[in-house]
Amino acid sequence: MSRNTWTKIFLSLLLVLSAVLPYTAATAAEPITVAEAIANNSGSATVKGFIVGTASSNTSYDQEAPFTAVSNLGLADSPDETDPTKILPVQLPSSSAIRAGLNLVDNPTKFKAEVTITGSLETYFTTAGLKSPTAFTILSEGEVPPEATVVDTLAQARTMSGKLVQVDATVTTGIGFWGATAFYVQDDTAGMYVYASNATVAPGDKVRLTGTVAEYSGELQLQPNTIEVLSTGNDLPSVQTVTPTAINEQTQGERIELENVTITNLKSVNDFGTFEFSATAENGETVTIRNDNRNGLNFEQFTKQYKEGDLIHVSGIASKFNASYQVKTLGFESFDLVNKPAVYVDVFPGVVSEGTEITLASGWKNAAIYYTLDGSTPTAASTKYTAPIVLTKDVTIKAIAITDETSEIFTFAYTVLKTGDLKIRDIQGTNHYSDYQGVVVNEIVGVVTHVYNSANFVIQDINPDDDVTTSEALMVNKASNGLQLGDLVTITGTVEEHFQEGYSDAKDNDLPITRIRATDATKTATAALPEPIIIGKDVQPPSEIIDNDGLTSFDPTEDGVDFWESLELMRLAVPNAQVVDHKTTAKWSSLLKNSPNTDFHKQGGILISENDYNPERITVDFNNENYVAKAGDSFTGNIIGVMGFGFGNYKLWATENDLPTLKDGGTKPEQTWIAKQKDELTVAAYNVENFSADPSHTSDTKAQRIAESFVNDLNSPDIIVMVEVQDNDGPVASGNSDATLSYERLIQDIKTAGGPTYAWTDIAPEYNKDGGQPGATSVSGICIILNA
Repeated sequence: MSRNTWTKIFLSLLLVLSAVLPYTAATAAEPITVAEAIANNSGSATVKGFIVGTASSNTSYDQEAPFTAVSNLGLADSPDETDPTKILPVQLPSSSAIRAGLNLVDNPTKFKAEVTITGSLETYFTTAGLKSPTAFTILSEGEVPPEATVVDTLAQARTMSGKLVQVDATVTTGIGFWGATAFYVQDDTAGMYVYASNATVAPGDKVRLTGTVAEYSGELQLQPNTIEVLSTGNDLPSVQTVTPTAINEQTQGERIELENVTITNLKSVNDFGTFEFSATAENGETVTIRNDNRNGLNFEQFTKQYKEGDLIHVSGIASKFNASYQVKTLGFESFDLVNKPAVYVDVFPGVVSEGTEITLASGWKNAAIYYTLDGSTPTAASTKYTAPIVLTKDVTIKAIAITDETSEIFTFAYTVLKTGDLKIRDIQGTNHYSDYQGVVVNEIVGVVTHVYNSANFVIQDINPDDDVTTSEALMVNKASNGLQLGDLVTITGTVEEHFQEGYSDAKDNDLPITRIRATDATKTATAALPEPIIIGKDVQPPSEIIDNDGLTSFDPTEDGVDFWESLELMRLAVPNAQVVDHKTTAKWSSLLKNSPNTDFHKQGGILISENDYNPERITVDFNNENYVAKAGDSFTGNIIGVMGFGFGNYKLWATENDLPTLKDGGTKPEQTWIAKQKDELTVAAYNVENFSADPSHTSDTKAQRIAESFVNDLNSPDIIVMVEVQDNDGPVASGNSDATLSYERLIQDIKTAGGPTYAWTDIAPEYNKDGGQPGATSVSGICIILNA
């Protein structure tokens, strides 16, 4: 045989062996337990444990077959573990042998199998995890997944709590009205709540559900492992007209309607707009009506049209919460006013799409309606209403009803959103919030100018207009998009105002970024990136006022916050910028050297005054933990990036390749000139920047440098007030916020550096609730070290 033939035989044998032998890259180290991997989540290790399901989040695991996720698995020390804090999420990279060999979709018998997996211990699903696995072995096989019991009706399924069943039914609601992508189904016998995390179904779909029936918060529900759409466009089951007391176990999960009930005890029940009221029938029977804001209707909107004491018809789904029966509504469509006004409309006033048809109707019998569209007062000589009014621009409809008497004037104002030939600038508008929120937009064209991560990227119009007050760029969210800089794309999706970066209270304290949650992102060509707008040449930021009107008016030439919003996500260039403060090694603030109304201190930083808070300051943000820039340094050329927002600041998202040469400004650490006196206390404030007792997160070099700074630069103050002291294990999701070891480490390092012995005190924060890096709750502004 030829040498090539032997080579082919050898390679074929190797492929066969690789399919049947355990996948190993090298001799693995002595295995550690899952508990050990969670407690010490850094470095490489071989972890031994049982496969107990797949991760949906750091607090949620799918632990019942059949499984749907191939990208990860959960590992635990016990095959019966259900506590998420004791489960280690393991990444299964695409096209890898470990995914092929262990994912529970293709290998259902590996559920509860005992295995070892070698990989990198690091954060995954925002908790302690294992990523980039290099080897695995199977120590024992798992269990054969149970077969679902096929049942003919939902009524039968409702009797099988705790069982795995398969049942067909019709979807009766939209998804996500009550969390995740949950929905209700119904057949001729009963209804049921379906709690799903990734469903894509619509009312009228006939579906085949395979999952487990269980009770949650008093309501019987089915949690499906699989959802198969059998057909679409089917008629929904008929709505049953019932009385309040008929909202019970027999109607739970079914479509119902209550007629002629009065709104009583109307109230908002959370900060998001969910509301409840009691529906009171004429005979005194009552039942709770609950409208979750996630269906698109909130308390503020509802109370513009309905009020306490109104007589209404209300429809929805009969439901149960703990021991109380209630009706879950589906939005505005669930409510109908019985005693209607003389003139009313079918589309609530506000923001609507171009081409929307407005129907006018009257609660008066045989009334004629007359209206105007130009703001004038309607009379019997005005246009008589005969057909729906098609909206093509912003308009205020004023109308009256006339029988043998004339009604009061009713006013309905609409903001009409352009839908044809829609551009990014139309979506952005002249505001911090887009009028297009919640609107599906089509054929939005732009070139990719920045890739934020694998699921988010920025596009900018390559044919801008001359209006510098409206941004030509926005963010797009589309997982696994595969797009690159310079790709010209066409986007379809829903507009949203998204808080891309921030703490848990971002929605209360930060500003959002306009984003399209895309259902389609198609590359059509490539294009040159738009030339960046040069700050100080093409546009000049305000130099004193951040905001003086509480965002009630949009003034880019006066308010800094409005100026940067007008350039949101656009490509910008900051020429010859000076660094004015150092945040981390990958983030700093800079501004134009010749910016007006700007005063610097001797260390190169920027000064504020009573009337000048420096809105021209720009935070530059990119990912390179080894890059160092300090106050007083400057760049010889343009810093180019896109203008994002996060953690309370507009920031230039840049890459290191876009940075010009950095010139050292010669700034040196300053030493205190304050001499200690016996009858005086010296007090210092210091940001120790995510300092913990864990050397893998706070290096010995950093700890020593901070300690030496206290001793040599600050002359060992009597009191040091510190911020960003982390809990003992730093950014590890341990559930512990105790920082004792962090303080003791610093105190010892200060003593080693020649300083005095300090004592410490703090007010312990709540874990992951009081700020700081995720998993590393920080004490901010309330830690005091006392010179003993």
